[in-house]
Amino acid sequence: MKYAWFLEGLDNSWVESKNRQAVYSNLQPGKTYRLHLKAANSYGIWSDEVVSMPIYIAPPFWVTWWFRLLIVIVLGVLIYWYVNRIIQFLKERQEELEAMVEQRTVELREQLDIVDDKNRQIMDSIMYAKLLQTSMLPNLDDFKRYFNDAFIFYRPKDFVSGDFYWFCHHNNISIFAVAVCTGHGVPGAIVSVICENALRNAVRECNYQNPAQILTITNVHVVEFFAQSQKSIHDGMEITLAIFNHHTLELDFCGAKLPLYYTSKGEVVKLKPDIYRIGWDTEKVVYNNQRVKLSKGNLIFAFTDGFCDQFGTETRQKFSSARLKNLLLENGLQLHAYIEQVLSITFEQWRGFNEQTDDVLVMGVKI
Repeated sequence: MKYAWFLEGLDNSWVESKNRQAVYSNLQPGKTYRLHLKAANSYGIWSDEVVSMPIYIAPPFWVTWWFRLLIVIVLGVLIYWYVNRIIQFLKERQEELEAMVEQRTVELREQLDIVDDKNRQIMDSIMYAKLLQTSMLPNLDDFKRYFNDAFIFYRPKDFVSGDFYWFCHHNNISIFAVAVCTGHGVPGAIVSVICENALRNAVRECNYQNPAQILTITNVHVVEFFAQSQKSIHDGMEITLAIFNHHTLELDFCGAKLPLYYTSKGEVVKLKPDIYRIGWDTEKVVYNNQRVKLSKGNLIFAFTDGFCDQFGTETRQKFSSARLKNLLLENGLQLHAYIEQVLSITFEQWRGFNEQTDDVLVMGVKI
C-alpha cells in the first residue's frame, strides 16, 4: 500500500509515502489548511476517490485577541490604580505640607507681632529720646537775639545724635559750644546728655567765666560719673567752648580736641584746642584759655568731624575740613538761611547714594 497527500496552502505537489503519518511542524497558527488524501494498492493503482478535510491551526492563547484585550485591560487597571495611589499620596503630602505651612505661618505671624511690638516700643523710646535731646538743644532764635545772624546745620546719622550744640547768655556774655560725643545714635545721645549736664553745671559753678576752668570742671564731672561703673568706660566728648563779651567784642576760647574758627580780612583763622578730651583722662588735665579781639562782621564757626569725614559718591574721598572752611569763607557774608541751604546742597551732592558716615553739625554766628 502506498499513500499520497497534498496539504493545500503549504505543499506544491502530492507527497507519496508508505508511512500512514503525515507530519507538518511549520504550520502557521490561526490559518486554515485543507488536506487531500488518496491511496494506491499493491499494484500501484491509485484510487479515484480523494478524501479532503479542512485543518485549522489554533493559535496559542497569548496571541489571541481576547488575551491581548485582557492584558490591555489589566495593565490599564494597574496603571489607573498606581496613578491614583500616587495622586492620593501627593494629596496627603500636600495636605501635610499645607498644615505645616499654616502652622509655621501662624508661628511667624506671632513672632512678627512680637518683633513689631518690640520695634514699636524701641521706636517710641527712640522718638522720646529724640524729643528729650531736642529739648536740650538751644533754639536758633536764642543766637539771633544776641548776634547779627547765626546758622546751624544739624543732621544726625540716626534719629538721635552724639553731636550737640549749646548756648546761654548771662548779662553781656554769650557762651556757646559745639561738641561731639563718643559714638552716634542712642549710645552717643546718652553720652551727650551726660556731657551736656556736666557742661551746664560747670558753667554755673564758674559763674559764666573762664572756659578753661569750665572744661576742667566738666571733665571732673564726666570722669566721676563713669567712675561709678565697675567696668572701665572711656566715653566722653570733644568740645569747642567760647565766651563772647558783647561790649568789648573779646572772645575767650578753650577747646578739648575741637578747634574754633573765625574769619578775618578774607582769611580763616584757627584757634587750636588742647589735646585732652573730656571724660577720657582720669589724671589731672590742664586746659588753656585763648583770647582774641573780634570785629563787626566776623564769622565764628565750629564743626564736628561728620561733614568732613563724609565720603563722596564719585571720588570716594572725604570732604575734608579744608573744603568746608573754604565753603564757609566764600559764603560768610550771606544770611544764615542761604548758608544752611549751601551746606545742605553741598553735603547731599557730595554724599550722593553713599550712606551718611557720621553725625553732622556745623554752627556759626556773626558778630
